[in-house]
Amino acid sequence: MWAFFFLYPRFAYYFVAIGFAVFILSMIQVWTFLVAAARQTARIRKMFFFAVLHQEMAWFDTTQIGTLNTRLTDDINTIREGIGDKISIFLQFFSTFVSGLIIGFIYGWKLALVVTSVSPLLAASTAIWSTVSVWGFIDKPDKAYNTYAQKRWENGRNLV
Repeated sequence: MWAFFFLYPRFAYYFVAIGFAVFILSMIQVWTFLVAAARQTARIRKMFFFAVLHQEMAWFDTTQIGTLNTRLTDDINTIREGIGDKISIFLQFFSTFVSGLIIGFIYGWKLALVVTSVSPLLAASTAIWSTVSVWGFIDKPDKAYNTYAQKRWENGRNLV
């Protein structure tokens, strides 16, 4: 009984400290990846601008400038989104998974072995469920929007 009053609050403080450290380090991680993505996209834009300026005159006659600018902006935004927080979140989740496995095998190897053997089934069921739920959510709004647009077109007035 005495362990409850003296031992468990100490562990609670440990968990609070670990949670605070993870919060701060996660913010630093996401910030550094976003800064790196911004620097990379700025560098790519400068290189692209330099490459466009050094083209021959005939190239500008065959290439539409508006299309080129739109394509550049879309591609750069895609690169920035890919380099930015998506990679940092993936690295964080992957490192959490690996460290959890290592800690699990160190402190409770039997349970960790059972969890590892069942993990492919969990991954497969997650993939199937996410595919089914995504297709279910995509079809419903499209059908509702198509019905609304068709009614609006047939009536020739605004529907509210």
